[in-house]
Amino acid sequence: MTISLDPAVEAKLDSGRYVLLHLVKFDIPGAQVGYWRGARDLTWNGFTYKPSRYLDDAGLNETLGVDITQRSLTFSDVPTSDENDIIAKVEQYNYLNVPVIVTKLIGDTENDSIAGIAETSDYEINKINYDSAAVSDDGARQVTTEISLEIPGRIVRDNTGFKLSSAEQQAHNDPTDTFFDYTATSATWPEEWGQVTR
Repeated sequence: MTISLDPAVEAKLDSGRYVLLHLVKFDIPGAQVGYWRGARDLTWNGFTYKPSRYLDDAGLNETLGVDITQRSLTFSDVPTSDENDIIAKVEQYNYLNVPVIVTKLIGDTENDSIAGIAETSDYEINKINYDSAAVSDDGARQVTTEISLEIPGRIVRDNTGFKLSSAEQQAHNDPTDTFFDYTATSATWPEEWGQVTR
């Protein structure tokens, strides 16, 4: 599959005078929320992304390309007096498999404008991990939330142990194939190490 960029985006990438802006949009049941690392609200395609200085987009920076199946999204060092309160607020959402759209915009460093889109990727939330720092002198604590993202459908395939496919996709399967019979019994064979004389 060939992906073509807008000529303005290509020109800006070729010039080397650009900045990569990450927009993250969560489609939580009953609400849509979006964040980016800027200092003020950013409206893109009719949706307003809120600034978040806690958003660490290092996990979104691996590379450009549609073959990236996993990414991590981190909100780092969020101050709180009650870490359990933050965790409880996140856990109240039914976030498993929630759609997440990650958009990479090319920003023009010369006039503070946006040249266009470099990439848009769809993901789903697989899991969320929490890490808390030690309590500071003022009794506050910092919590880091790491969100694991995977491409849509991968979570289902991993949980069920097989790839979901239609009858048309299975047309090439040979009904006489004994592969699965072989693998089901091979685990019970005794293992022999070293030289064996029969």
